[in-house]
Amino acid sequence: MFSNRCLCWLRMREGERALSDAQRCRRLMPGWCKAWYLEGTALSFMEDYQGAADAFMEALRLDPESDEIKRALGEAMESKRSSIRSEDMVNSLMTPRKPMMSEHADRESGWRHWWI
Repeated sequence: MFSNRCLCWLRMREGERALSDAQRCRRLMPGWCKAWYLEGTALSFMEDYQGAADAFMEALRLDPESDEIKRALGEAMESKRSSIRSEDMVNSLMTPRKPMMSEHADRESGWRHWWI
């Protein structure tokens, strides 16, 4: 029941509700790879790519032949890498840049010209 309702919540774009049902499903049936897969899918939807990758890894441990789980794991890992690159880019844009020595010299010589 929780697995089907989880899928419904995902289709309705209700990530937290989907995750709650996926986790209930996993607690009831920890050896069922689909429960872990659903948890990973909900976490991925919520952009928790590390959590999603962890859940997909557990699903893959339970069903090592599943191409669907392998694909989902790969997508979660790639999304995590992209997210980290985006965060790094934003951080570099938000970090104040120290002027280079030549910029100081140019400013100083420009001001001196006006004051001398």
